[in-house]
Amino acid sequence: DAFPKEGVDHICTQVELDELLAKSDVISTHAPYIPANGKVITKEFISKMKPGAILVNTARGELQDVDAIIEAIESGHLAGAGLDVLENESQFFFKDLRGQDISDSAVKKLVDLYPKVLLTPHMGSYTDEAVENMVETSFNNLKDYLETGECSNDF
Repeated sequence: DAFPKEGVDHICTQVELDELLAKSDVISTHAPYIPANGKVITKEFISKMKPGAILVNTARGELQDVDAIIEAIESGHLAGAGLDVLENESQFFFKDLRGQDISDSAVKKLVDLYPKVLLTPHMGSYTDEAVENMVETSFNNLKDYLETGECSNDF
């Protein structure tokens, strides 16, 4: 987080990002993409990571510089990466690409770096519980609008 949290010292130790990157064996990102902030996982970010660390991005593809990740894996600075997000991922995920060439050279390189790179589709919202919650919330929103003209999830 950009700001230290209060009341969590009993369950975790908060450190500055540079210290976290230098000491951690695995870095896992869980952040929204904010266009004004640009990419977070850059060549500079990766260069601060502990040699031999593993990068996991299950947040947003726009947060990462894929070429920087590839370079770090090829050089041996990173031991590997687990990615379930890519920029423009709809071109690649949930499609049968067997027997086809991958047109994006960076994505092709990621695929070719297996097993150092595990590339999977983002599935967080496809669990039974997540789908049930989405349907229930949508139903309740519609019911509220029909009955009162308002709902608690109105933006």
